[in-house]
Amino acid sequence: MKKLFSFDLDGTLLNNEGSIFIENIEAIEKASKKGHKIAIATGRNYIYAQLAIKQYWGLFDYFVGCNGGIMHSIRERKVYLEEEKISFDFVPSIIDEIKEVGGTIQISTDKDVFVEMYIYEHNLKIISDNVKKNFFDSFKRVKDMDEEDKKSIIQISVHFEEHNLRKYWTKWNELYGLQYEFTITSKNNIDINLKNINKLMRIKEIAKIEDVLYENVFVFGDSQNDNQALEYYNNTYAMENSLPETKKSAKNIIGNNNSKDISKAILKNI
Repeated sequence: MKKLFSFDLDGTLLNNEGSIFIENIEAIEKASKKGHKIAIATGRNYIYAQLAIKQYWGLFDYFVGCNGGIMHSIRERKVYLEEEKISFDFVPSIIDEIKEVGGTIQISTDKDVFVEMYIYEHNLKIISDNVKKNFFDSFKRVKDMDEEDKKSIIQISVHFEEHNLRKYWTKWNELYGLQYEFTITSKNNIDINLKNINKLMRIKEIAKIEDVLYENVFVFGDSQNDNQALEYYNNTYAMENSLPETKKSAKNIIGNNNSKDISKAILKNI
């Protein structure tokens, strides 16, 4: 029977060096050769994801980005987007909050990435020089967004110091939670999506397209944006480095993202 394997990137398939262990690559290749479908489901946008796994892009059948805001059928070169978008009117209020404490805002449209950095002396360490050089400095500024860009926002990501994370996650949920989904994706990051846009909806969509049965869907993740899928399906795996609530959502706990346990789980199930 055909199976679907879905992997988060950061903290899951990617190790702490930002690469994928060769054992995991080989296991994915074996699964693919046997006719199973392989998907990436990440909070990263298309451009940022390709920076991390460009050399392995052809291994995957589907890419789910921006926590479900966009989906690519890689083999068919088809893009799936929701018609409703995040209103740009919401952006200035978020930027004002970031300016107060220092951090960055990253705005993803279906075609581009726009970034602004408000890094002050007290929070210089939250973004490494390597990330600044290879990511933030490479993209357009939020202030340069034109009217078409402002109508095409599918995700906002905010990156700031760890002690501010829960504070603003709680505050923004209270203020805007009826319309937007605020998801903690790392100790420094909150992703903002429209309500009811998530990874689970896209994984369900892929399973339907590929005619994969519920019991043949396997999901791997480590943070809040994986919780719904980890809880919904039976064959789910949280990494040892996962957030506590993510571990509670998954049916299985395996080694951290610096282990080779993903390959073991794949091989066991093909």
